[in-house]
Amino acid sequence: MLKQIAQAIIVLFFALCATACEQSIGDSGAADATPQPADANLAAQQQWEIWRGFYPALDQYQTENSITGDLKHWIIERSWTPSGGDPRRNRFFFPYTRARMPGGKNVKVLVKYQDGQDGFYNPPFLGGEARHLQLLQEFTNLWYKGWDFKFHPAGEISDAEADLIVVLGLPSDGTSYFDGEKTINLVYETIVIHESLHWLWFWHHYCGNPWDDQSQCTEHAPDEGLCIMERENGLGHVERFTLDIPPLTTEDMTRIEALSTELLSHYPGHNAKASAQHHEEVGCSTTKEVVNHHLENSLSLLPADSFQ
Repeated sequence: MLKQIAQAIIVLFFALCATACEQSIGDSGAADATPQPADANLAAQQQWEIWRGFYPALDQYQTENSITGDLKHWIIERSWTPSGGDPRRNRFFFPYTRARMPGGKNVKVLVKYQDGQDGFYNPPFLGGEARHLQLLQEFTNLWYKGWDFKFHPAGEISDAEADLIVVLGLPSDGTSYFDGEKTINLVYETIVIHESLHWLWFWHHYCGNPWDDQSQCTEHAPDEGLCIMERENGLGHVERFTLDIPPLTTEDMTRIEALSTELLSHYPGHNAKASAQHHEEVGCSTTKEVVNHHLENSLSLLPADSFQ
């Protein structure tokens, strides 16, 4: 008798489950029948799955781009996470996963001026600020080929809505810099590429961990130049592989040069082109405090338990 009662209970249980499932699908659709994790946890899981493909992707990149074995080994060594460590602290984790996440290459940029825009450009841009930002947006998207940076004037989007904030109009004797969160401050706007790469987790030197003191570091990647972001002819393999950027064509570089000349021709009073190149060349220093701040700020955006 007890066995028959138990069997009846089991049959009733499965019948109720089946009815509940049918009602859920019928009322809300099949897609709603499966509970969805919170957005942050889902993003973290997606990032972890993407990160697991780092080494196979590097093998493929070497085959397609004929990079040297020395450079490949250099990238591999600097992509290791200490045993038991948080993989998000890896120097390539954030840029590599962002470039491959759905919508990760879409960047909303808010443009501000340190002391206001009025009268800053001489001569002013024909077409006003709309034309100016159109040129700066094209310049940025040519360097970040395959990405979609959209530049917005102040008031069009809020600080919170922006992925990246660009502050223009610093004094010509000042220094362009990244603040460790999401704001880059520029003396000359063509340095937007260099400083935005800091926001995307690229640094000048690679001694130890990103948060270690780099002030005395002279290390550079094989075949990549004295400073990993000191280049005039395009991003190097480290950035291109990590950010999933294809090689730039001769036409791309010709257009970039024309845009750079046009943008800098509106800076008054001196040879802005030469000054911008000088700032790019001597700007190979990022403080340990900025890197640490950016690390902690980035880590706070993702739940750690999703990476255990």
